Parts: sequence; structure tokens; C-alpha cells
Amino acid sequence: MRKLILMLAATLMLAISSVCSASAGKLLDSEMEIVDKFVSATNYKAVEMYLTPEFKKDFTEESFNNFRKINDNNFGAISSKTLRSITKFDDADVLEYQTAFVKVPHAVYIFAFAIEKEKPLIRDFSIQLPKAAAPAPAPASK
Repeated sequence: MRKLILMLAATLMLAISSVCSASAGKLLDSEMEIVDKFVSATNYKAVEMYLTPEFKKDFTEESFNNFRKINDNNFGAISSKTLRSITKFDDADVLEYQTAFVKVPHAVYIFAFAIEKEKPLIRDFSIQLPKAAAPAPAPASK
């Protein structure tokens, strides 16, 4: 009887652990993979297939090259990138990443995805920096 109880407990623990370690979901996994490819890409051809046709009109090869140059000069290499927020809409997802760069310790990457037939494409993206602290008001003179 003890062996049976131990077998059931072990099986139950394995079942629970396999459910807990499941992936984030096929669609989210695809979006996260696209983000990884986008931020590590060094040429436009590597990311062009992941952009919506509308976004390609604004984010051309020249725009991508300018983005890379500005990003490399002002921010440096990415030292960490952690998914912090996922917002789901009927036909879109928004992923927010807390990001640290060599030159800028805190930033947020925001990627908006259009979802068409279970295929995510980047609709837009932005980088947000924390607002600088406002200077303390000068003491009032008497």
C-alpha cells in the first residue's frame, strides 16, 4: 500500500511540474523570438520579414540603419533584456521589456504585434527612457 501511495504521489508531482514548466504559448514564444532577432539584427533583411506591410512603409532600410547607428552610439550593447508586461488585444499583442544597455542602465523596449492567422508581425516599436528627475525648487528668498 505504501508503494502505491508513493507511486501516486510521484506521478502527481511529475504531472504538476510538467504543467508548470510549459512554454509561454506558441504565439508568445514566436513574438519573443522575433523580438530577440530584431534587437540583435545588424541588417534590414534579417528583420524585414517580421514587419507588417504598413510598418515597412515607414521603417525602411534607411530607417533601420539610422536606428542601429543611433542605438549603438547612444546606448551601446544590450546588457540585459527581461519581458515585464504582455497586453493582449483581439488582433494585437504588446510586449514590454525592461532593458539595460552599456551606456544607459534603464530603458523600456515596447513592441506592438499585429496578429493575423496566428502569425505575429511587428506593427510598431519604441524605446522609452526614464524621465530625468526635476531639479529641486530653489529656496524662497526673504
